[in-house]
Amino acid sequence: MIYLVQHLLLASFGLVLLAWVSRLLRALIRRDAVMQYRSQATLVLLAAWLLPTQWSVCHFTSQPVPVAARSDSMDWVFSDSESPEPETSRRFSSDPTAELGSISTEAFGEVPAASVRAPAAGAAVHAWPGNRASLFAQALESKPLRTTFQVFAIIYLAGVALSVFLLLVRVGATVRLVLHCRPIEDPRLKDLCRELAGPKVQLCQSDGVQSPACLVLPSRMIVLPRNHASRLSTDHLKCVLRHEAVHLERSDWLICWLQHLLTTSMWFHPSAWRMSRLLSEDRELSCDAIVVRQNQNPKTYADAVLACCQPIPALHLPLTTGFDSPAGIKRRLEMLAFANQKTSRSRRVLTGLLALLCLTTVGAIHSAALLAAPPRPLGARPGETPQAQDTDQDGLSDFAEKHKYLTDPNNPDTDGDGTPDGDWNERREYQYTIRSVVQVIRPVTIEFLSDHYQDAQVLDETDQYVELEVFHYPFNTVASAIRGNDDWRQATSQMKKWLQPGPSADWTPEMQADLERQLLGDGIDVNQLNDRQIVEQASKWLCDRTESTDGFTSFITAWDEDGKPYVPEGLDGAIQRELEKTGRTLEEQWQREVSASGMFRHKTRGSCTSSSIYLAGCLKALGIPTRTVYCIPIIDASDDREFDLIGNLQQPGIRQHLLTSLSPIKRSWASHTFNEVYVGGQWHRLNYSRLGQGIYDRHLFGLVTHVGTFNDWADAKAHETIGRRQKSSSTRDVFGYRNPYSTISLRDEMGPHCQLEMPKLRSRQHVVESVSWTDDEALPQSIRDNCRRSGRFGLIAKVTGAGPMQELLAFLDQADVQVLLKPKNEKLPVVSTGFDRGCVWLDRGEAMIYLPLGSSDIHDLAKHESYLFQPQDQSAERGFRLSGEIAMVRTADLPGAAQDLRRFLPQR
Repeated sequence: MIYLVQHLLLASFGLVLLAWVSRLLRALIRRDAVMQYRSQATLVLLAAWLLPTQWSVCHFTSQPVPVAARSDSMDWVFSDSESPEPETSRRFSSDPTAELGSISTEAFGEVPAASVRAPAAGAAVHAWPGNRASLFAQALESKPLRTTFQVFAIIYLAGVALSVFLLLVRVGATVRLVLHCRPIEDPRLKDLCRELAGPKVQLCQSDGVQSPACLVLPSRMIVLPRNHASRLSTDHLKCVLRHEAVHLERSDWLICWLQHLLTTSMWFHPSAWRMSRLLSEDRELSCDAIVVRQNQNPKTYADAVLACCQPIPALHLPLTTGFDSPAGIKRRLEMLAFANQKTSRSRRVLTGLLALLCLTTVGAIHSAALLAAPPRPLGARPGETPQAQDTDQDGLSDFAEKHKYLTDPNNPDTDGDGTPDGDWNERREYQYTIRSVVQVIRPVTIEFLSDHYQDAQVLDETDQYVELEVFHYPFNTVASAIRGNDDWRQATSQMKKWLQPGPSADWTPEMQADLERQLLGDGIDVNQLNDRQIVEQASKWLCDRTESTDGFTSFITAWDEDGKPYVPEGLDGAIQRELEKTGRTLEEQWQREVSASGMFRHKTRGSCTSSSIYLAGCLKALGIPTRTVYCIPIIDASDDREFDLIGNLQQPGIRQHLLTSLSPIKRSWASHTFNEVYVGGQWHRLNYSRLGQGIYDRHLFGLVTHVGTFNDWADAKAHETIGRRQKSSSTRDVFGYRNPYSTISLRDEMGPHCQLEMPKLRSRQHVVESVSWTDDEALPQSIRDNCRRSGRFGLIAKVTGAGPMQELLAFLDQADVQVLLKPKNEKLPVVSTGFDRGCVWLDRGEAMIYLPLGSSDIHDLAKHESYLFQPQDQSAERGFRLSGEIAMVRTADLPGAAQDLRRFLPQR
């Protein structure tokens, strides 16, 4: 509201200036009606120019308050099943909020907050978060003044609404006039009209006018009062027709509309009404002068004016230009005496200079108004509140420079090398980035992919995939900058696109009222909270109240033009398999998985995609702009070639982090769908109830690539691409493996000015306490049964110091796993085996790991001979060491008989 009042005052000042110039110009050229009209029309045009400024700068902002980011984490559940069905693939648990816990940093470390240093450019970085307010707004921050301005703004908008209503009433009168017009069929009058006004102008008559008028809709026409032509002589009729023809030739109807725009938007300003009235008078006088100058006798023309003199109707028609209205008849007759008089050259020059000065002054007011408003960043979409300003005009928003690129938002060239920070390569010089080139199946929404966490561009497109070059910024500080906005309803009032219900986010007014009532019953009053508080509290409440439901139809369901779900052709079998598992009808399943209102009603939700649909619908109902985000891991872990690309990364701590995070999903279909919410003037990620979800997280594939953003999940049309590929289990395409994406290049880069402290690779060894045969009775029965059923024979090593399963598997990927069985008799051959990452049991930090022995290995083991169990390199930073000497004796020739198997007992 402050910005609205500010720019109304600026526009008012401009109108006062234009009214003063108008008076001065009329004094200079008072005898030249044509020149006078042109100058007045120019001034009205300048006045109308002030209006877009007035509205374009009406931004609603509030001062941001930085708050600390949450550090919640989420555990995963996954399956190593070879089945391609989504329900057996790795995904978030249905109730992740119950699994929140601290993230261990032993395996990969973290970047401490203090390690993010300011750019070493020598320039001070202002700590003005978010959008800056104008000096006017800063001086009027007090609540009483803010309230006063809000009341003034409401009165102003009410006046505008009333003016528009009255204008529409008069437009309706004009429409009725057009409907009652009848063409004049008299050949003499038609020929006369064609001669004076042109062949495209139609001559009509109507009872709705009291004096001659002209119209341009639906076609150009001159309208005479009924039987009026019979009362005028031919000379008088020529004057009337020529006068109206001049109006049409000059397009005076357009100037009329500018007058109405001016008086409607500035209805409270006397200068606006005065300028409009004077312009209407000058319009008629200038037409009179033009007709007289075209060889028309002034006395004859005066008689024509008097002959057409009729009372002016009380309801002026805005789309018409009349012959004797609105100027006074007396003044028109007086001006006819000077109709042929033209302004001298000196006065013309003086008028031109004055007009130029006026144009310069109004332009200065226009520029001042734009500078006073919060600037719109590059790439901002119309209808959305601007997310950040760009103080140094380098093409990067201040928010991105401070929290993504770590450059100076007040210096367009932070390192002073002559290349602005906004250059595609220059922007990464103060950051650590990971570059990937990925081919991904559609849907891909490139217009949204350059966000707070990555920069992306399209390299190639085919029918099968879109090839993207993506630069990831894993160590951004976006989460630490999340702030709440107390005036969030006002700030999001123009973001209706992201608030409206959709086919899947199908909230209703009844659901909205029920949601707010239930939240209030649990102590969450959305009318008393800022947007951040609402998102954090409501999302956790929404997740806690629901239970997990089986089934996975979100990628194989489509929606028609009416927003109704249906099963696409060819996916009937896939849908039927899901229904057989759930025991529900199709409509029941959809209500519990892909309908936000249905999930709210039944208190259920399904996979991550289903949960994002549920949260999107509920948060939109609460007035929070929300959209859906689709991300994929940095690589397809099911492809060994892509998994090996991790070795290209120079930073060992980050390389270890990705290996630890991606190892558990080597045989899984992996992607994640969650939300983005508009909080504090920025779009921020919401992962279930975690606001500020980043891209560098071991619980989220280690590092993710953003490939799609949708207002509603139905907009993704995932059934056309991902759904059909996944349900057909086909890998005979460009991707070749389980997931519909392939990373073809991966590398990292430390910017030359980057001062971030990278995660360290922590040395770690696992300790082997003892070794047993696979059917040793000392082993748990479940392990022995598993080995017997699968035909495994060999050794089982008991290992201590193991972390979570994903860390243990990542350790086995990187460690030296080879083991030697060395006989004490040096004449016997050494037997070699190794730890198998595919057969691991983990229980409370103790791991049992299988070491296979083939038939040739068993043959090489000498009966009754003692062998030492020795990892190949116990000095390796990541490997195995022994708690003591472990020896074994083989007493049987055949491995199948349990009575012939002996335990390898450690000899200390």
